[in-house]
Amino acid sequence: MVDGVNNEYEKVNDYMYSVELNLKNLEMLLIYLNKELTALPENIGELTKLRDLNIGFTGITKLPSSIVNLKNLFHIDILDLPIQNQEILQEMPNLKIITKR
Repeated sequence: MVDGVNNEYEKVNDYMYSVELNLKNLEMLLIYLNKELTALPENIGELTKLRDLNIGFTGITKLPSSIVNLKNLFHIDILDLPIQNQEILQEMPNLKIITKR
């Protein structure tokens, strides 16, 4: 069963790292509660219509620099994350709600 879980994780992880332009209209991305997810793809900044991003309780420790391209991002949930570069969020004027602990 562990192999099945690992295979599913690999599929999801591969999918996340291959976020392509097909998701340009995505407004909400909820990928929380996955400690094995350790990074967001650099091209997440291409999701220009994204308004809500929940990455809380994952293994992510650093935000990609392209996150500042998310001009419509209104809320980000980084609960239980030791994000090393949180100051990057200050470069996002439309970001009004940062959920963290």
